[in-house]
Amino acid sequence: MDKRDFFARWDEAFRVTRQTVEAFPQDALGREVIAGLRPPGQIFCHIFAHVNAVFNACVTGRLVESELYVLPDDVDTTSHTSLLRYAQKVMQQLFAHASVGPEVWDQKIDTRHGIVPMDTLCLDSFAHELHHRGQLATMLRVLDIKPPSVCRHEQQ
Repeated sequence: MDKRDFFARWDEAFRVTRQTVEAFPQDALGREVIAGLRPPGQIFCHIFAHVNAVFNACVTGRLVESELYVLPDDVDTTSHTSLLRYAQKVMQQLFAHASVGPEVWDQKIDTRHGIVPMDTLCLDSFAHELHHRGQLATMLRVLDIKPPSVCRHEQQ
């Protein structure tokens, strides 16, 4: 996997994920839009708590499972500003780490499922973001709001 191409694609996906949460009315961020799913602000925050846990694993060599699910206390999940500030901070750290040499990209991470290559962990985190962005897009549709275009052919 070409590291530069992967992170360029993740940066583009992150842009669409930001646009997706920005499309929610402020008063919808903290309420359950679809029965049984967390409110959109909590889902968006969870995406980046997960990315942050992966970033920490890339730095330390060990994934702390609980970090994947715990939302930071200092993020207001009912505020666009707070959510976007947190997401931007997490992604800036991740993208800065992406500039390290190939020997770091090839390192192995200790997880509860065994030893996993760092590139696999990053790819899984990217897929996790896309999964939850799909949930957010569905919530927007329930609110009669058109979600942002995902595919390049839709953006033209």
